[in-house]
Amino acid sequence: LQATLASPAVARKGAAPVHHQQQIQRKSPEVEEALGFINQVKASGQPASDMDIQWLVESREKMRFKKDWGGSDELRSAMRTSLGVELQEKEKIWTTTDGRQGPIPPFSSLMP
Repeated sequence: LQATLASPAVARKGAAPVHHQQQIQRKSPEVEEALGFINQVKASGQPASDMDIQWLVESREKMRFKKDWGGSDELRSAMRTSLGVELQEKEKIWTTTDGRQGPIPPFSSLMP
């Protein structure tokens, strides 16, 4: 879902006010769920389990399959900054700051 808002641009000296369309992208329920889960794990003070990380990685891959690039990028960033999980796309693995790693599954294994 997208909403469009009109907002005035900053007028330059001697220029008439300019209006432009600003796109606001609403987050999908999947993105909200994954980000909420990351916040819960971070708040617990415990590291995410391998199973938790695998679920997040699979959720992100499903977003990418659906071409939800914004949600996918946001989830990748949250995994990095909040959980210390790096996604190695070329190698198709995830790694953590404490040395754990696991596979990034192919799309074909995630979709029915």
